[in-house]
Order: sequence, then structure tokens, then C-alpha cells
Amino acid sequence: MAMKRDSARRMDAETLELNSSHVPMLSQPGAVADVIAKAAAAL
Repeated sequence: MAMKRDSARRMDAETLELNSSHVPMLSQPGAVADVIAKAAAAL
């Protein structure tokens, strides 16, 4: 996980960490949908 965080930091990516199961789309669908909607609106 540290390598993923470092890569995201180096590319100045916006990230979100959720306390979820292995499949966040099923355990926290609202939070995932919010992230997708925010990204789509930014285009």
C-alpha cells in the first residue's frame, strides 16, 4: 500500500481511502459513486 500512496503522491493525484471490504463497490457503493461522479464532473 505504501508504494501506491507514494506513486499517487508523486503524480499529484487526489486519493480517497475507505474503510471497506476487499470490494468497496459492494461495501460502500455510495462513496464509490460519489468519487466517480466528482471525477466525471471535472472533465
